[in-house]
Amino acid sequence: DRSLTIAKALAYGAIGVQALALAFLGDRPDGSPEAQARTALQLPLGSILLVLIGLGVAIYGLTQLKMAWTAEFDEDIDTSLARREASWILPLGRIGTGARAVVLVLMGVALLRAGVSERPTDADGYREILLTISSINPWLLAAMGAGLLCFGLYQLCHARYAKLALPK
Repeated sequence: DRSLTIAKALAYGAIGVQALALAFLGDRPDGSPEAQARTALQLPLGSILLVLIGLGVAIYGLTQLKMAWTAEFDEDIDTSLARREASWILPLGRIGTGARAVVLVLMGVALLRAGVSERPTDADGYREILLTISSINPWLLAAMGAGLLCFGLYQLCHARYAKLALPK
């Protein structure tokens, strides 16, 4: 559905802009997934639930990384039309998908670690992952932000080149 793809594009574009602002302006975003992890840990078998969620997010990130590496694209995108009209879209998608995949893997590992240690402070979301990347190297964060921005742009293009399901 094109509207869902446009919503994803806006969300990832905003995350990319946030990462770039953090890299170049030093803006520190508010909020933390710690409260949600704390709530999950209070549930019966909450630590197992958090481990499973983290594992699921990390595995999904790895599948996205494979998708970016092998240049696989969503089945609903008309790649032949995209190649004919705008050949730059598909490399943009690979870069963006790769950046998003790295963030997802790191976030999944952090959630898994929070579940195993039963410490909600170990849970990280997008913002915390970007802050961690920033502490390692601001240029790495800038590259990650640019990659996430690429994913947002790709999603806008994906909306344009999506195969439409015709009603029967």
